[in-house]
Amino acid sequence: MKELSKIQTAALAICICSALFSVFVMINQINLTSQTVDILIENESLKQRETTEMRQNNTTVISIANSIEATEEAITKDGFVELGKRYVINKNSKKIHGPDCRYAKNIKDENKEELVTDNIDELLKNGYDICSACEAQ
Repeated sequence: MKELSKIQTAALAICICSALFSVFVMINQINLTSQTVDILIENESLKQRETTEMRQNNTTVISIANSIEATEEAITKDGFVELGKRYVINKNSKKIHGPDCRYAKNIKDENKEELVTDNIDELLKNGYDICSACEAQ
C-alpha cells in the first residue's frame, strides 16, 4: 500500500475534522430544534391554561356584576332590600300587574296595593288573576 504524503495526510485530517465538526453542528442544531419544540409546546400549553383561567375569571366577573346589578335593583328608595318581585294589585278587579304595566298606572289609589313577594300562588288561590297585557312582568 502506498504511503500518503504529509500534505495528503494533513488534507485527510482536515477533511475528517471538518466532517466531525459538521456532525457536531448538526447534533447541536437537532438539540436546539428539540428544545425549541419543547418550549413552543410549553408556551402553547401555558396559553391554553391562561385562556381557560381568563374565561373562568370572566365568568366570575360577569356573575359578580349580575349579582351587584340584581342587588342594586332590589334596593328600594328607603334603602331596604326587597326579597322578591314587585307587583301592583287591583283589589277591585282582582288583577295582578307588573309595576310598569300601563293598566297598573291607572288604578285608583283606594283599589291599588303594592307588594313585594317571591310567590303569588296565595293571591292566585284567593281569586286574583294575572294581567293579560303585562303578564305581571
